[in-house]
Amino acid sequence: MTASHLLALLPPTELAGRVKTFRAAQGIQDAAAVPHVTVKARSGLDDPPSWLGLARAVAAETAPVSLTFGGPKLFGVNARCI
Repeated sequence: MTASHLLALLPPTELAGRVKTFRAAQGIQDAAAVPHVTVKARSGLDDPPSWLGLARAVAAETAPVSLTFGGPKLFGVNARCI
């Protein structure tokens, strides 16, 4: 199986825990086990990740990102993500 990559923002531990609790209460088994906000999807991200050093350098020079969440929403009747 070929490795795939994803560039994402990770929430603070407390918020990640709340997302996991919500998923469990809704019976959601998301393929994305770690709650995150996708910055760049897998397509175009090579293996080994030649872009990883650049992404880390940009992140080190960038102020933290602030996000505001209005609450959970489910997509579709047979949702598997929030």
